[in-house]
Amino acid sequence: MNTSPTKPVSRQAVWQRAMRARGLCPQCGKEPLAPGLSRGLKCLVKNRERQRVMIGAVRRYGTTPSYVMEKGAKEARAARRKGEAR
Repeated sequence: MNTSPTKPVSRQAVWQRAMRARGLCPQCGKEPLAPGLSRGLKCLVKNRERQRVMIGAVRRYGTTPSYVMEKGAKEARAARRKGEAR
C-alpha cells in the first residue's frame, strides 16, 4: 500500500485505503460508500451536521447530495415499512 519507499504510511491511512478498495466507508468501515461520494451516508450526514455547528450555519441547502440522499433513504425506509404492514 505504501506508494513511496521513503515516506511511511500510517496504519489509519492503510486501513482507510483498504476500506475504499472494498467500497466501504473509510470513516466507519460499516456501510457502503454513497454513490459518487467519499463516505457512507451516515458518516456524511454526521460530518455535515458537525460542520454546520462549527461554522454556525443556520441555513440548509436542500439540493446538496447529502440532503438529497438522506431524503431518498428515508423515503425508501418508509416504503419498506408500509409494505411490511400490509
